Amino acid sequence: MPLQQNHLLVEEFIYSYPVYSFFGFYMLHLLLLSCFIPASLGIFITAGFLFHPILAILFSSCTTVIGGVINFFTIKKTFNLRQNQKVNEMAKKMENGLKRNEFFYLILLRLIPSPFAIQNAITVFFKISLRNYIFSTFIGILPWVIVYCTIGYGLHDLIETTDGLTFNDLINFKIIFPILCLICLVIISLIFKQVFLMKKN
Repeated sequence: MPLQQNHLLVEEFIYSYPVYSFFGFYMLHLLLLSCFIPASLGIFITAGFLFHPILAILFSSCTTVIGGVINFFTIKKTFNLRQNQKVNEMAKKMENGLKRNEFFYLILLRLIPSPFAIQNAITVFFKISLRNYIFSTFIGILPWVIVYCTIGYGLHDLIETTDGLTFNDLINFKIIFPILCLICLVIISLIFKQVFLMKKN
């Protein structure tokens, strides 16, 4: 099967050049983040597919935080956010909540499904401290990273153990469970968005 054959070729390359493959992959992720290219979802799934899930979760989270810090300073030095209507509208809805509990609201901001660059722009708009930015970003993105890397790991395990892969083979616990977790996470994040972040204060 072409998919399984290509998978074997990729695994052979990673086995032959483990350090270059691993760090090259995450340097690519960091480059995409630094250029404000929204590719993290695919990167997380691919990381879980190619590497050990624990390493994938840890390094995906850390790379996202580092890329976010680069975004943070790029936006801070380059853009005039006071002139950005979208950022201003979102910021007004969050202003009182951030004043009450900055760290909690930053975590919620990372949990809601919105563009990473817009989230970073909000943190710059409110002049968030770098320390709060780093820790809240790590905690807030961790559930998403775990779920997506787990989906990638489940696909890897499925391809390795199944000959003649069909759609029915995708209906198994290792695939369905993280997808259900993802659905629950989306629902919870939307509730948080409505109740905590987007309400009029």
